[in-house]
Amino acid sequence: MVTANKTRTNAGRAALAAIASAALLLAGCAQSDVEVKTPATAEGALEQTSVKFGILPTPDYVAIQIALDQGFFEDEGIAATTEVMSPGGAIPAVLGGSLDVVGVNWVGYLQAVSQGIEISAVAEADRGGPGYAEIMVLEDSPIKTLADLDGKKVGVVVTPGNCDQIPLAALANSGSDAQPDFVTIAIPDMPGNVQRGGIDAACVPEPTLSAMKAAGGFRSINDLFSGDYEQFPIVGFTTSEKYASANPNTVAAVKRALQKATDLARTDPDIVRVAILQYTQIPEAAAANMTLPSYPEESDFSKLQIVVDVLGDTGLVPNATIPGADK
Repeated sequence: MVTANKTRTNAGRAALAAIASAALLLAGCAQSDVEVKTPATAEGALEQTSVKFGILPTPDYVAIQIALDQGFFEDEGIAATTEVMSPGGAIPAVLGGSLDVVGVNWVGYLQAVSQGIEISAVAEADRGGPGYAEIMVLEDSPIKTLADLDGKKVGVVVTPGNCDQIPLAALANSGSDAQPDFVTIAIPDMPGNVQRGGIDAACVPEPTLSAMKAAGGFRSINDLFSGDYEQFPIVGFTTSEKYASANPNTVAAVKRALQKATDLARTDPDIVRVAILQYTQIPEAAAANMTLPSYPEESDFSKLQIVVDVLGDTGLVPNATIPGADK
């Protein structure tokens, strides 16, 4: 029995090491009243037939790969290419014109628009669901609840972001005054830092989360996108206002292709798992077992209200609203 457990643990650690470098999660913060600006649907000849997409190697961006695989861009007359970008480089890239459409975490989107940065939402990519990101601790840790994180170091990709703002909102709503010490750390470094005691806990997304569980020696104390925060919007496809204004037909065509891809992602998880292998280094076995986010039936920017609510609950952005979004 001991030998079997050891074999399983070693296999899990190998899977963890193989895919940790592919795990990234965008995050950000919002600061004031914002507006979700979307290009008007237009018909007619495409202003641009070549579109360059900025992606990260996570399931949040799978609609782009599915649209490529299924020929949805080609059907719209678009020659689409992709480029892996840095987590913080998405908005500068579309503003500078080196990328045409990028995936941006909605919290970062709200922050940018609140600061007057001229970007425009094209479509929703995904929403969070149970098991997609969790706060992990060592198996023998005395930490059992979010309140137990008071004064403890918790690894997150960026702060403020989803991984600190959602727990802080949950604590505030429960009447707790616990104050975790959120520290930024790269996702691939999270498991090792928890093991060594450099941090007490870490907010870990897929695919690293599944590998961390398979490795053994860890347990979850909080499922980030569950309960009141299920269906929390994670990533949206975004362009610059300049590009949207100059290329309304192209943007409308991109939106149609992405919606077809998102429809497939929502209805056929196997297509998602195959597509993920095309643009990430996630092993096939890990892709087959990882928890996927939720892919929306249609883009509904009024769903961003939950992001604004969280920021209000934490006091980071009191009275923030989303002018222009349908309620």
